[in-house]
Amino acid sequence: MRAILASLLSLVCTLAVSTFVTLQTLETTVLDKNEVKGWVDKSGVYDHLLTTVLSTNGAAQQELGAAGSSIVTSDDMTSALGQTLDSGFIKQSTEKVIDSTYSWLNNKSSTISFEINTTDKKDAFISNLSTILQPQLAQLPQCLSVAQFQSNNPPCLPQGTTPKQAADGLATDAANGSSIFTQPVTSKTLAESSSSTAQSNSPLTSANSSTNSVRTIVSNLQMWLIWLPIIAVVSGGLMVLLSQHRLKAAKHLAGRLTVGLVITFAAGLLIANVGRTFSLKNYTDANSAIVTQIIEPVIHQAAPAIGNRLALVSGILGLVTFILWIVLRVIKKRLERAELLNSASDELKVTVPPAKASDAPTPTPSQTSAPSAPQSQPAPTNSRPAARK
Repeated sequence: MRAILASLLSLVCTLAVSTFVTLQTLETTVLDKNEVKGWVDKSGVYDHLLTTVLSTNGAAQQELGAAGSSIVTSDDMTSALGQTLDSGFIKQSTEKVIDSTYSWLNNKSSTISFEINTTDKKDAFISNLSTILQPQLAQLPQCLSVAQFQSNNPPCLPQGTTPKQAADGLATDAANGSSIFTQPVTSKTLAESSSSTAQSNSPLTSANSSTNSVRTIVSNLQMWLIWLPIIAVVSGGLMVLLSQHRLKAAKHLAGRLTVGLVITFAAGLLIANVGRTFSLKNYTDANSAIVTQIIEPVIHQAAPAIGNRLALVSGILGLVTFILWIVLRVIKKRLERAELLNSASDELKVTVPPAKASDAPTPTPSQTSAPSAPQSQPAPTNSRPAARK
């Protein structure tokens, strides 16, 4: 039972570390508005963002057509708008929208609220549009009478009217008919340009929109970034404490952590490499111009940055756990060798006991007795018979 519990704790620790690395990568990339601003800027979408949106938005095309005339076409209006609202202005406005969006994501505001002042650009638009129209008007003949002139579709120029004057008048009428130059672009006007269903669920206008779940996810992510390290430390520590062989368990845990981090490292490299050439239009039915000219260039900047960040953090932590695994393995081998030597020494002591005094060999009497003195020879007896008397 203890072995099963230790194995589960090891798995929990590994998953907690890998998940923490992934969420921390998202926090420092996708959830960092400065990172996102950098991706959009490097993607180059500011150069054609306005013209792409105008060419693909039906409401915008309808407004441009209504504001123009037979002389002032929607293409002329779009070209003049592109010259007036240049890439610098589009970048500044887009970053203002990004700031407002992240303020909403971080629960600092109840809705996405912004205001982009485009009315100050009205005179510049009239000048740019007039410059575009002048070559066309210069080819028109002079009108024979005032009644012959039609402002919406002039077949000729009135007497004493230069092409520039006529172009200025047409451009002024077009600017006055465009809402973008009569009021600032705000989150409210942007929401109003969408369908009524989209307005009711849009974070641009409603504080209780269905997209509030996104803010909940971001809030939970911040919480998990605090809890995951605690879970990893507690589960890893309990796994080691519950094991009978703690050093072996610690080595096993370091190996598992290394394998998990190697997987996230490989995932990061995969995201970075695939993201550079990823094509989204094969997987969505969205407008192809928006996808290919705006979304995909940003993805090609974001995906490598996210993947490289994930690979970097995983690689550093994986190297640390791998070194720890090697150190624990060396220590374990040395301890096993020391135990083996001690065991062999103990066995040798058991098989060959030390000699005791009682076990000493008993000396023989001949070895212990002192050398005897030489025996005296008996006195010689007189063996001669006694003399006869």
